[in-house]
Amino acid sequence: MDEQNNVVTPVTPAAPAPQGNGGLAIKIVSLALGVTGLGWSLTSFITSLGALANAALAIYPLITLAMCIVALVLGIKGRKQGGKLTGMATAGMICGIIGIVFSVLGFGCAICTCACASSVSTSDYQSAIDALSQLG
Repeated sequence: MDEQNNVVTPVTPAAPAPQGNGGLAIKIVSLALGVTGLGWSLTSFITSLGALANAALAIYPLITLAMCIVALVLGIKGRKQGGKLTGMATAGMICGIIGIVFSVLGFGCAICTCACASSVSTSDYQSAIDALSQLG
């Protein structure tokens, strides 16, 4: 109440609490992690097949594995929340699953390549190089 004019000012009701967006952020993060994890897992799988594999590259698929697992979990959570853009959550889940497969394959190939490379001595490499140079 305003004391100078003795006028009662109306009280406006408080604004309603904002409604949730249906887990939109979870769905977007799931898709982003799924696509990134899929790309990195394919890269780690391809590099682990080559002679570039060493002990440091064996860690790379494990990082992408963790990323893809998070994408899968967030995709499942985003689909359960419903709302808009459940396709994003589904795409994140699918990319996460495929990324998990390639991460596991990449880790296995990196370990096998490291094991094979450590069992071969430098004299074996030199004899292979000599044999190839005699062919050409």
